[in-house]
Amino acid sequence: MSQSRQLAAIMFTDIVGYTSLMGKNEENAFRILNKNRELQKPIIEQFNGRWIKELGDGVMASFNTVSDSVNAAIKIQKESNTVRDLQLRIGIHLGEVVFENEDVFGDGVNIASRIQAFAVPGSIYISEAIQNNISNKQGIVTKFVKQEKLKNVVSPIRIYEVLTAQETHSSKKTNRESIQESSAKSIAVLPFVNMSNDPEQEYFCDGISEEIINTIVQYPDLKVSGRTSSFIFKGKNEDLRVIGNALGVGKILEGSIRKMGNQIRITAQLIETSNGFHLWSKKYDRQLDDIFAIQDEIAKEIGNQLNLTLSAGAKKLEGRQQTQNLEAYELYLKGRGLFYKRGTALLEALDCFKKALEIDKTYALASSGLADTYVMLILHAYLPASDNWKYAIKAANTAFRYGPELAETYNSKAIISLFYEWNWDQAADQFKKAISINPSFIQAYVWYGFFYQYCVKGNAREGIKLMKKAIEIDPLSSYARNCLVPSYTILGLYDVAIQEMNDLSEIDPTQNLTAYNLSAVLFWSGNHKKAYEILENSSGKSGKIWIYFFIYIYLKMNQKEKAEKIYSKIEREYKNNGLLPTSFAIAAATFGKNKKAIELLHNACDVKDPALILLALNHKDGEILHSLPGYNDIRKRMGLKEVHPQR
Repeated sequence: MSQSRQLAAIMFTDIVGYTSLMGKNEENAFRILNKNRELQKPIIEQFNGRWIKELGDGVMASFNTVSDSVNAAIKIQKESNTVRDLQLRIGIHLGEVVFENEDVFGDGVNIASRIQAFAVPGSIYISEAIQNNISNKQGIVTKFVKQEKLKNVVSPIRIYEVLTAQETHSSKKTNRESIQESSAKSIAVLPFVNMSNDPEQEYFCDGISEEIINTIVQYPDLKVSGRTSSFIFKGKNEDLRVIGNALGVGKILEGSIRKMGNQIRITAQLIETSNGFHLWSKKYDRQLDDIFAIQDEIAKEIGNQLNLTLSAGAKKLEGRQQTQNLEAYELYLKGRGLFYKRGTALLEALDCFKKALEIDKTYALASSGLADTYVMLILHAYLPASDNWKYAIKAANTAFRYGPELAETYNSKAIISLFYEWNWDQAADQFKKAISINPSFIQAYVWYGFFYQYCVKGNAREGIKLMKKAIEIDPLSSYARNCLVPSYTILGLYDVAIQEMNDLSEIDPTQNLTAYNLSAVLFWSGNHKKAYEILENSSGKSGKIWIYFFIYIYLKMNQKEKAEKIYSKIEREYKNNGLLPTSFAIAAATFGKNKKAIELLHNACDVKDPALILLALNHKDGEILHSLPGYNDIRKRMGLKEVHPQR
């Protein structure tokens, strides 16, 4: 094994918006990828660089001198301006690295990669180590951007931008104009800052931001960034250009809220991300019961500033005021905030929604929240399915009765149709209706994607399209990306799935699904050892529903005793209503307990276990069930066609 340690300038390049390009036109995306490769290789060689490897739509290269690396980056950016739809961000760092065969490792590599991630489209970002070496070089001009604490790097890194001549080819200019035009009517609403002394008001502030999002999506020509992506920047003093680039938006709404008794002060400002210019700002000093009117005013002002119009059938911008009671409203906002946290916070969310409905039983949004929370508690085995579906169904029906115009109520009904009633056509119609009401409603896209990709339809490619649409709206949503990965696994696209998980680890490494998904992708691609290491280090963060996967791993690693201990644990959890029957069925089948597995699947049908839809029908983990004698009887009970073991 050839290995050497040396000082090198490491350059990372990345194609801006490549995921979105793939979602819109795969053929064009592959054309851009090939063109990018053809463009960069000769330039890297011209400046005595070494092409290391491609990472998805990114490229890593090394250079012996700093000036060569920067000059190569400048030329690459200049040449990329001649290619329609090709826009790059580049990051460079000088550090000690280890070259091993055809690869390179070390902190220098990690820092260069993270600097590149901060770069805005069309720019070159460099570390201070690079800056110090080129500060006196004629023809290279730089400016300080910011100091940033990078992940897994002890000391903060000062980041600079290399300023290049603005020479563009006519075709690139046209493309940039189209980019500017598309981003002109796009916006992200950042979580409003809590200026009160009470930390509990965080839920209120976050909720107000979300309700503004849910109101402005009524403008058909406005692209609105999803809640999850916008909220990632909460509490971070991030450059607006970086936020705008990360979310693909041209405008940002930010503000603050101070609540004092029955008095409220809200400040809001609409900002152009390209230059930080304030398009509009206003301060509201009102009574708390004016909160609904303030939300509507802010939403209308956004429309005025961006010259937006409503669709032909809409007479006016409709606020989402579902209750006149402020206490119920605050309880709803807190419940939704807790719902997004998942885990045991779901139990607190349940309590908030119940209390809101005790105050106002006609509050449709609270009923929808209650229905969704019951479903999540059942799915994650916090509550037994047999005893709690009736509460979820009642809440969903109540939500629909009092709020038939809301996307949330259609989505709640769709989930019941899918997981409990097994009414596939009705579920599809309800998901589509939810999306038509709110085209930015990520939850509906994700669950509708479940419906197609590995639940009932067994159409992973259609599921991928829906998930990609969710990611296009909410590009930093770790939840949507995690839900996309099993589709790639089903299709055997393991390299794509692994790249998606690598991207996800940068976005949100703490998300509960991440450890399981990465381990599963590696396992099914044949990398059992790495899958084992990840699952061992996850400390149970992947969730109880996937506990059976430890058995898969341990048996492949010839650790049968550990696998048997997991099986015993699963038996105990199941007896104590702490595990769903489908998860137990997969574990039983793994140990060859076929009769027990089929018995458990029938039990899953009896209690309407939602994991039966998610895991047993068209999921890689559940394929072991498909060859069991009696499996097709389960599908018949569900009104589905038979499948054959050799699928």
